[in-house]
Formats: sequence, C-alpha cells, structure tokens
Amino acid sequence: MIYATMLASLLFGSHVSALTLKETKIVKDWNEAMDKANAGVKKACNKDIKAVMDQKTWLKDIPKYMAESQSMTHSCEGTMEAIATLCADADAKAAITKKISAVKCYGGAKDKELKFEMKGTTVEVTVGSWGFYDSKAKEWLENNL
Repeated sequence: MIYATMLASLLFGSHVSALTLKETKIVKDWNEAMDKANAGVKKACNKDIKAVMDQKTWLKDIPKYMAESQSMTHSCEGTMEAIATLCADADAKAAITKKISAVKCYGGAKDKELKFEMKGTTVEVTVGSWGFYDSKAKEWLENNL
C-alpha cells in the first residue's frame, strides 16, 4: 500500500492519498499502452512524438471506466495509430513531423463526446466515451494539418 500511495502522489499530486490495487493496475496498463503507442509513432514517423494521459481528468473517470469495463487509453492509442498510419505518406509525414510534437489526452468530456484541438504543437484529445478513435483522429488530422 505504501508503494500505491507513493505512485499516486507522483502521478496525481498530493490531492490523492492512495490508489486501490485495481486503480494502480489501470495506471500501469495505461502507461505501458502509451509507451507502445509512442514507440509505434517514433518508428513510423522518425520523430519522438509523445502521447500522455492527463491524469487529473482520467483519475476522475476511473470509476466510470472500471464500471463499464472500458479501456481508458483508446483515445490516445487511436490518435497515435492514426499519426503512425498517416506517416506512411510522405506529405502527411512532413506535415506531422513539422506540426506535432505531442499528444495529450483528457477524460471528463460528456458521454459520446470526442474533441480534437491543436494547441501550439500539441494535439489535445478530450473524450467522454469510447469509439472509433483512430478513424476520427485520422479524419481530424487530415483536415487540420
């Protein structure tokens, strides 16, 4: 339990006293998923574009996602898969490597809501439920880069 408390403090700040074992596993799983997604984009695009989960907004959604047996990483993974897929095209790869340095994924949106926004060189994804993230992300990227 001490490890979980330390992990929660490091990941989420002092407002969280401890994660349950289930929450600790979820956080570990999402970090592993982000590492894998980041590696896929680096290989496809030859650029280190990092995806991160906004832990404050996702921490609030853990009970919802646990109750619905949903993965909390789908929005980030789908966006990173779309970026990696687009990098197969030389023009898209040039635009991506020039215009994107990071992807940040937020929870806390309304149900069935999925929003994309470009803030500087960061693509921000806000999600309220799961769906076809990779196709929606690909379409948004093609229309906004």
